[in-house]
Amino acid sequence: MAPSSQELGPPAIPGRFNSPWLFGKGWAKDLGLELGSASNMPVMAMLLHGAGLLLLSVLADRLQALPLVFALAILAMVVFNYSNHLFTKRGQTANATDAGYLVAVGLVLSLVNAFL
Repeated sequence: MAPSSQELGPPAIPGRFNSPWLFGKGWAKDLGLELGSASNMPVMAMLLHGAGLLLLSVLADRLQALPLVFALAILAMVVFNYSNHLFTKRGQTANATDAGYLVAVGLVLSLVNAFL
């Protein structure tokens, strides 16, 4: 039985980036996965993702006066993530979806931090 997309894919902003109505169908197709229900999502992956977002939000807060440095940190994450996906020979849709997700996270954190 193939794992569902929620078991292998990144969680989403706000839980919908890989949903069928946005990018999920193409992302799952590139990975050879079937989209499952939200109840199939692994708890540890969600906890680690939340911890990563918390750490990234702290970085965004600390670098508020240096937005270019934060943008470069996001860009570095995108480049490393994309290169890792190229090693696994994932499809372009999955790679672009994951890269777009990281850029969107960076933008959301920057905007929220700017208004708080």
